[in-house]
Amino acid sequence: MQRVSSGRHSITDTLSSTKVEEVEKEVDDTAPDPGLPKEEFDLNTLLNQWNDYLETAKKGGRQKVYATLANKTLKLRENFIVGLELENDIQVSYFNEEKSDLLRFIREKLNNFSIQFDVTVTKNSATREPYSAKEKYEYMLAKNPNLAILKKKLGLDIE
Repeated sequence: MQRVSSGRHSITDTLSSTKVEEVEKEVDDTAPDPGLPKEEFDLNTLLNQWNDYLETAKKGGRQKVYATLANKTLKLRENFIVGLELENDIQVSYFNEEKSDLLRFIREKLNNFSIQFDVTVTKNSATREPYSAKEKYEYMLAKNPNLAILKKKLGLDIE
């Protein structure tokens, strides 16, 4: 059975062509390109380019990018994967906003278009400050167990 065009538009045809256009727009521009150069580099060279990018971001008024990525430890792994540890999901979202431009800059400067980032979130165990007298005593006792002996010898109580 052939479909005869009557000059009208079908909703199904319109929706399916829209889906194809959306899929085409979702191309990942951060994916490595195997057809482009993969020159070797060391961690110091990477760090120099990383710092240059951050200085450019700072001078360009992108303070949140600079604050998020400055003083982070980079680890160079196999197959040109750069390990980056961030402290929370907000930093990850800031990094993801900047990732495309950052990768383009680093790849061009190092002439290596296979560089990828591996971002991990390290949850800092937030230590609570001692507040009550008992909490302060336990905190100091953990640092110096001889405090218990002193407390006993002097006959002190914790209020």
